[in-house]
Amino acid sequence: MLLLNPANGESFSDQETLTTITGASFVQTNERNGTITFVRCQPDSIVDEQTHLDWLKNEILHVSAPGDFKLIREEKDEKQFTHYRYQQYYMGYPVQNGIYLVHTKNGRVVSANGEYYPISTFQPNINISQDEAFNAALQKIGGLDYDEQFSGGLTAMKTGGSLVILPIENTFHLAWKFDVYTISPTEKRVFAYIDANDR
Repeated sequence: MLLLNPANGESFSDQETLTTITGASFVQTNERNGTITFVRCQPDSIVDEQTHLDWLKNEILHVSAPGDFKLIREEKDEKQFTHYRYQQYYMGYPVQNGIYLVHTKNGRVVSANGEYYPISTFQPNINISQDEAFNAALQKIGGLDYDEQFSGGLTAMKTGGSLVILPIENTFHLAWKFDVYTISPTEKRVFAYIDANDR
């Protein structure tokens, strides 16, 4: 089954949550799943840069095992802000679109924003191989010719595939994800998701 990557839920201001978060002056919440999508800290925030991940996991998102976040990038901009980008994981699998950023300056957290998916029930069943999933993706995409030079060809597209957890509404699917480039009949790039439990 070809799975579609869903749009994120709408956000709204949630001032009641302010009292539960250290140093927060403003909070936005995802209307669909109740998670926090944005936090702005007070100018005199006491949230230390060195403990920002614990603050994110314990006070903002309430992450518990087997959920986790892994740092995928850290960068400093021209205004001396440091931006930490984290990928959400569950049971060792990355959660598609589960990206959260923490922004700091002068050793203090300034704000945080992103998408988090609270997963309570999930069984990582894999019933189709990477090869089978890739062939199913090509059939669904319907390309006649694939870009061999830009992406390394079909072999690179297949071996570059990986297992991810794909949120769809309030359910979570383990899926093979492939980045596919076609040049015929139309030139396009497609992220294809194939249900790993599908037969």
